[in-house]
Amino acid sequence: MATHRISDWRWALRILAPLIVFSAGIGAVSLLVLHPLTVALSQALVARAGEPFAGNFDLLPFLLSPAGMMTALVLTGSAIFLRALEFGGLTLIAWDGRCGRPPALLRGAYRLASRLPSLLALTGIAFAVGALLLIPVGAAAWMAKALWLGGGDIYFYVTTQPPEFFYAVVLVGTVAACALAAGVMLVLRWFLAVPFAVIGGLSAVEALRRSAAATRGRRLKLLVRLAVIGAAVFAVAALASFAFTALFDTLFNPAHPMRAGARALLILAIAAGVLTTLTAGLARAAFAVLGAGLYADAGTEERFSEIVPEGAESGLWIVCGVLAFVAAAQIVWAFEEFDIDGPLYVTAHRAGSSAAPENTLPALERAIADGADFAEVDVQETSDGQVIVVHDTDFRRVAGVARPVWEMSFDEVRQLDAGSWFGPEFRGTIIPQLGEFARAAKGRIRLNVEVKNNGHGQDLAARTIRILSEEGVLNDAVITSLDLGLLAQVRKLDSDIKTGFIASTGLGNMLAVDVDFYSLAIRIATPAAIRRIADTDRTVHVWGAGNETAITDAILAGATNVIVDDPAAAKRTVTALLEMTAPEVAFLRMRRLFERQGLLNRPR
Repeated sequence: MATHRISDWRWALRILAPLIVFSAGIGAVSLLVLHPLTVALSQALVARAGEPFAGNFDLLPFLLSPAGMMTALVLTGSAIFLRALEFGGLTLIAWDGRCGRPPALLRGAYRLASRLPSLLALTGIAFAVGALLLIPVGAAAWMAKALWLGGGDIYFYVTTQPPEFFYAVVLVGTVAACALAAGVMLVLRWFLAVPFAVIGGLSAVEALRRSAAATRGRRLKLLVRLAVIGAAVFAVAALASFAFTALFDTLFNPAHPMRAGARALLILAIAAGVLTTLTAGLARAAFAVLGAGLYADAGTEERFSEIVPEGAESGLWIVCGVLAFVAAAQIVWAFEEFDIDGPLYVTAHRAGSSAAPENTLPALERAIADGADFAEVDVQETSDGQVIVVHDTDFRRVAGVARPVWEMSFDEVRQLDAGSWFGPEFRGTIIPQLGEFARAAKGRIRLNVEVKNNGHGQDLAARTIRILSEEGVLNDAVITSLDLGLLAQVRKLDSDIKTGFIASTGLGNMLAVDVDFYSLAIRIATPAAIRRIADTDRTVHVWGAGNETAITDAILAGATNVIVDDPAAAKRTVTALLEMTAPEVAFLRMRRLFERQGLLNRPR
């Protein structure tokens, strides 16, 4: 079917509103429908492996299992399919505009639905190609570990960064860069595959073949255009952020009285949601316009014969408008108050590792002096079954000895100097037993004991509980772990002791884990995640908050305990937050929310 094409770019302006509305609608459908379905399916797959959640400790073995591979396929495949669906719908709208027709969302929806088999096939091909590109990266990582990173605990290499670490980084980075370059080339080669499928009605394989032919000799130009679009979108977002920051700081300057503060905050929240939606919509619309233009330049035509019922188009516009409003309102929904009225606790990470050697008695004394509420320590077993306080699986980082913990007796461990690496004033500091640590802490500070699974444990859970009980601190201690198996042992041995699950990543339903609280890395401790946990009457401890801003973010998000290297600084931050008035807390929370959305610049 031949169509008239408009030669100038004015058509792009006429279809801008439909492009943004469709993009916002897809975002809302993803948020409200597709994402919950995908999460439910992935949780069911994870549960079939035996545990409701695969965290840091179990994630890699799970992903290498059949259920894990299926979960990766579901999560990654659904994300790819959603992007292909969105790109296809936007391209159809752009094509209508280029051909001089008023954009018809319902006609586009009918046509898009008829192309679903081709889009699904393209998704499968993209997933397979991506997996193939990752294989060399995984092989390089395995080789790097075998060649250079096998002589000690991985944490030693990450923190001390010896020459072997950089050899590994160069090897893996080089292979990853080559895989990324190959991926970019394939994206340029197949950039028109979706337009050929949705406009031309071609099968997935034929669309890929035609796209490769149509982009031959033009891929560098396409790369430049994509880079220009990306730079323009970045510039628009930066300008919007600058203007929004100036407006927020003008309206809510602490030096001036604030009138109608709650109403102004609500207006700003809605404006921020609309601004976020518009910026994202403009970016996706630009890619669609580019795709439609390149498809037209290839000298191809559209093939469709769908018949749309009369009067249905206006109904779809109403639906899309509602969905656009829902997408714009997402930022408003994300704002939910947590009262900062305590109790709020500060935990000294590894007993406080900023002012003294980690996991040692001098660190404990400093944490107590700084007013920390808890001291967090890591425990493992020596070859003769003694429970000692140490983080790494060997002593290379803290004592210069690369032997694994489970191969050394307690008498041998006792001869190590665990303080000189930190400073000469700590020369001769010993690695303590858990019992010694508990006696020093009794009545002065509570303990957070992380039981570590190094693959060679004998009876760590039982011995830890027995030691804490014998020292009389069991009621003032909690036990945490990355390993759900160890936590289950603790629960079986003593159902009264509080347990916490440590996570920085994972798959599945974390809320189904049988623990009393969660210890989350700050990057996943979002307000939404903490709200879901709070709804189950459990609390969240946040670790990895390395400065005042991060600590404030964690508390405003709803954390009740922050695990930090410098407890003195954290106590000052907590005190300042507790002394704030309710309006000040609300304004600060809103500022952090806008900062996370990229609409406000963080203060320096």
